[in-house]
Amino acid sequence: IITVAGSMRGVTAVHAWRDAMEELQESATGNDRMDVKVFKVLKYSFDQLVPKNEDGYRELQHCFLYCSLYPEDYLIPRQELIRRFISEELVDKRKSMKAQFDKGHSVLDKLVNVCLLERSRDYDDRDCVKMHDLVRTMAMKITEGKSKVIAGFYDHLKEIPSEEVWTKDLEKMSLMHNDIKEIPDGISPYCPKLSTLLLSWNVELHYVADSFFSKMHGLRTLDLSYTGIKELPDSLSDLESLKALILGNCSSLVHVSDLGKMKALKELDLSFTQITEVPPGMEKLVNLEFLSLRNFYQLKVLPTDFIFYLRKLKCLYLPYYVEAPIVEIEMLKEMEEFEGRLKDVCDFDRFIRSQNSKGHAVSYRVQVGKVNFEAFKNDMNFSSVMFSSADFKTTREEREVVTLLASDTQRLTFHESEGLSKCLSDDFNIPNSLQILKIELCHGIESIQKNEQSIVFSSLRRLNIFYCNKMKKLGLLGSDFPNLEEIRIKGCPDIEDIIVQAVEAEGEENVSLPKLKTLELRNLPRLKSICKATMNCGSIERIELWGCPLLKKVPLYFPREVVVDGQTNYSRPPSLREIKLLQNEREWWGSLEWDNASHKNLLQPFIRCS
Repeated sequence: IITVAGSMRGVTAVHAWRDAMEELQESATGNDRMDVKVFKVLKYSFDQLVPKNEDGYRELQHCFLYCSLYPEDYLIPRQELIRRFISEELVDKRKSMKAQFDKGHSVLDKLVNVCLLERSRDYDDRDCVKMHDLVRTMAMKITEGKSKVIAGFYDHLKEIPSEEVWTKDLEKMSLMHNDIKEIPDGISPYCPKLSTLLLSWNVELHYVADSFFSKMHGLRTLDLSYTGIKELPDSLSDLESLKALILGNCSSLVHVSDLGKMKALKELDLSFTQITEVPPGMEKLVNLEFLSLRNFYQLKVLPTDFIFYLRKLKCLYLPYYVEAPIVEIEMLKEMEEFEGRLKDVCDFDRFIRSQNSKGHAVSYRVQVGKVNFEAFKNDMNFSSVMFSSADFKTTREEREVVTLLASDTQRLTFHESEGLSKCLSDDFNIPNSLQILKIELCHGIESIQKNEQSIVFSSLRRLNIFYCNKMKKLGLLGSDFPNLEEIRIKGCPDIEDIIVQAVEAEGEENVSLPKLKTLELRNLPRLKSICKATMNCGSIERIELWGCPLLKKVPLYFPREVVVDGQTNYSRPPSLREIKLLQNEREWWGSLEWDNASHKNLLQPFIRCS
């Protein structure tokens, strides 16, 4: 009922509903594995994805059917699925990768809206979709004879299917999430039409015989990710039609044979493998658009001119362990996403200038200076930059006075960097897209912005300042942080205040920080004020105050309740869960000033000492 209703959403004409009922009743397609009536209903909803006299939605059907290649009840991450749509050429070609991803999201939204897919989230809190088991069965019936799905999730296949299963008309085979350990010698399926083979998540698969791919010359997509494969068979090199080779997270893989014949290849994922050098023949992959060498642990150096020949690259992910060759990176005119490490601030300036000249936005996750293994841990968002042990002083004369950041930069980190100006805004144009700002062990910087400046931090969610021994006044205006969720400052011996009021707001009683959840202030011996005005932060959950002996007041807002007999009653901040103190600072806490004597008592149940 839900699926049919979804397919007719927005249809109001009575004649259209009568026509739909007539078509539904006339549907005579049978199904051996599910109730015929159920199949008729679900098949009708599928057929409605291609309106009469219009082919514009045909890609919806292809994308929907592709989802059935995943195991039953599987939560399919949207980003992964859309990348498969693109590599399988199921969505229309667009000018940019971003436009194609937008198209992919639009396709999935439409399939969700007609109830052929369901929204969900996985354990990593990623946006996912899933197929209802009846809808998936219907999809597999539609593709019967052309697609074979033996994807485990509940029942696991132990051996590769016999050659009888691999029919000559087979186009797609999904064997993902099984317990296949090897593909032995002698197995050579005759599948001239096979275009897609998915073997991912056979984590114990360690061997593939050379004969296996010998009669699959039409193969376009091969996914061996998350397998235990140690080396690929030489016959793989003869798959000249291959467009996507996915080997990511093959953590035992040490050797890949020559790829030079795969001139049609557009996507190559070698991330998280043990390969020690770039595979031979890579320079001949002139149509490559996506290349991931992310966490290519064993690679020490990139071959000279390796990237020079890959002029069609749109997405390039290099390991942080090697310095990206800026001269070659500048030549990639079609690049839209970049991840890697640049040698110094000068190279970063060159990178930004080259990207700004392209006329389209480039998303990036860049380290500048020495490699930092914690740089983007658990953070897969793009538009992030980290300066790690970067030297601003010695390069200042060789570069622009102000280092440019992309206008959509979301995360900015400084770690042990020397030569920064006293005020951060003197060195950088800080974009209003910034969501995370982290400064640690940078001993020259004294403030983020000057009092007379007005940098908009409207998107900032997290502010972390750690062990900056000259930081005195942050210069942050309370009116600039509508989305701030976390303030963590520790080990800054000279810092005196955190948030100040703008000149035009002086005298106002409240500063609004509506989304602030965490306030952590540690080892700030000269801190006198968090904020001179009352901080109206109704979302505050956790406060941690250690080693702030000169602090006299915690300016929280306490909601007023009813006035009884002329006396105002207050309530605690509604979301507050704990206030953490050091055991030996109970007396200091007791000496703090409060606007009303009841405020201290309201907070007492939340005190936790360690």
